[in-house]
Amino acid sequence: SLILLTQGLLQEKITFTSRDGRVWENRREVTGPPHDSDVHGSIIQAKDGYYYVSYSEFLFPAPPITNSIVSGYVHIVRSKDLTVWEKPIRVSTDAGLNYESYLLAGEDGSIYLFYHAYASLEDKSIVILESRDGKNWESAQKIDLLGQTISDINAIEMNAQPVVLYRVGEQLYYIFRSQN
Repeated sequence: SLILLTQGLLQEKITFTSRDGRVWENRREVTGPPHDSDVHGSIIQAKDGYYYVSYSEFLFPAPPITNSIVSGYVHIVRSKDLTVWEKPIRVSTDAGLNYESYLLAGEDGSIYLFYHAYASLEDKSIVILESRDGKNWESAQKIDLLGQTISDINAIEMNAQPVVLYRVGEQLYYIFRSQN
């Protein structure tokens, strides 16, 4: 079946399911994320049977250490049935604005998380985290964007490796790990 993650009128996260992509039903609220969080997240069903949702929580004003008016942290929350959700896990640790997250379920059971880390105008990157159990997340890679502002992070798996796709202006880029 298909799963849609969207944002309601009160900023709440909502999932719908569909068997054919035409009729959407089973409206359920994702509990755990604060309602003022960013909808730029994603939802997957992993091989372990859990549904995972990624999202960014924004803090206004930002803590003084960030030297910004807003900061954001990426969180993961999971559920077996889209109804009862476990306590969210904050997975980003960098100060600054961490947002536009995307999840990918690997064929080998790994779960990958990609997000945009914006520490300053000069310090922008894509962070890739990996988890085997959905609870413990390890840094797999940090890709320096050389000050470019990106949008629309997505990922696919190719030859058992994650491939990150992102956009800078009107151009599409991709990054993958080479096999040595």
